Amino acid sequence: MLKNSWKLENQRNTLCYQRLVWWGDGSIEQREAKARYFNISRSFLTENFDELMNGEG
Repeated sequence: MLKNSWKLENQRNTLCYQRLVWWGDGSIEQREAKARYFNISRSFLTENFDELMNGEG
């Protein structure tokens, strides 16, 4: 959604971390996952969400 709708590019600082997954049978598994970071400027938020930020939405 962020890439397509807002045309944001994720940063190069993608980080790997360990997460726990609970399966339907009650078992738990540790898996590697990635977190992606995006830079969003204040001007972008003001231009796209000004009404929400000012309590008008």
